[in-house]
Amino acid sequence: GAYLSLCGNHASTIATDAVGSAVECRARDDSGLPIGPKLLFEAVGIFGDDAGRAVAFRPLKDRSRLIIAFRGVRVEPEALKSQAAQPVRSRKRSAGTALSERGIDVKNLLGTQSATADWLPAPEMRVHDGVLRHHESLWAMQREGRQRVEWKTVAAAVAEQANASASPTERKINYLGDWLPEQAEVKELVFVGLSLGAALAQISALRAAVEIPNLARKVHVLGLGAVQWANHATALCYSTTFGDRAVQLVNTASDAGPAPQHTGWWVAEPSRRRDSEAKEAFVVVDPLTAELAPHFCALHNVLPCRLPRPDANERASFDLSLAPHITGVTAQLSTLSALMRGTLNSEHQMAADYQRLHLGRNYRTALRDLFLRYSDSGRSPTPPLHVQ
Repeated sequence: GAYLSLCGNHASTIATDAVGSAVECRARDDSGLPIGPKLLFEAVGIFGDDAGRAVAFRPLKDRSRLIIAFRGVRVEPEALKSQAAQPVRSRKRSAGTALSERGIDVKNLLGTQSATADWLPAPEMRVHDGVLRHHESLWAMQREGRQRVEWKTVAAAVAEQANASASPTERKINYLGDWLPEQAEVKELVFVGLSLGAALAQISALRAAVEIPNLARKVHVLGLGAVQWANHATALCYSTTFGDRAVQLVNTASDAGPAPQHTGWWVAEPSRRRDSEAKEAFVVVDPLTAELAPHFCALHNVLPCRLPRPDANERASFDLSLAPHITGVTAQLSTLSALMRGTLNSEHQMAADYQRLHLGRNYRTALRDLFLRYSDSGRSPTPPLHVQ
């Protein structure tokens, strides 16, 4: 739960000059009562610009560890309402007539083009172009004359204009790729993110392992609702590099059906497939973890977490039997685009499934329930990862 708070809240809200400040994380139940101990973290580095952003935190009780938390998609609350219910300002942003940080995130997230990079170990390895752009903006200053096609977002141009009148201190942007090599003394590095932030955590962890080999064995990765960004060659390299030191949590839910049309993120309940007489049932998968294009795939160690119905007196739980069935789910890109831009009808099935499965509060519920379930049983989550 602390890791989710760091990437879902503090990575977005902490001020750029807050290095050295402390943040508090504490899990709470539905009534707001605290669960478990209070955890304190020091912000020791803030990286990136108007596109990608990451914050490095050090637990005050264990200064040999670092957590690198990545900011996810910035979506205004109004964007999740129907377009007619949005304020005029938000509708203009949805239509692309005004600059918004959210627009940068959505544009990079929803592309389908793949790209290569000179740090990838093999030429057949390709990654999601938009995720790579976000990653590059926080990893290192972009140099002219790179082999890869140069790019510049509207936000970067605006930032340059603002920087021209700012003081030298205000203009400084720190980059994760410059800072990580100096952290050789740490015993463990955990890269964590939600949604687009999860993809950024995964691609940044892979690059860290490739470019800073003395840190590779210390890197762990926790992705929550990660969007797909790697082709099969990259996914294989990622699996070989991290093994059980990397996992990704994907929320699911049960539904009696019938499945609405064009809902590729709904799959038949595996336990019912072998029984032709069984009542129809479905597993609904977090739609933002679905396949964006055929050349992208899910990474290894997918941990499906089945969320209970809101009225059920039960806790979320791992259902590892679902893993082979949910990694190939699909979602129409046009519908995803409308959802993220705030133009999708609020009654659409994807909007409902996004609300019940993908939001930070949904993953917070999953992590809280898993913490309580394993605390009660005295067992540790599987596969091994030091999740707090």
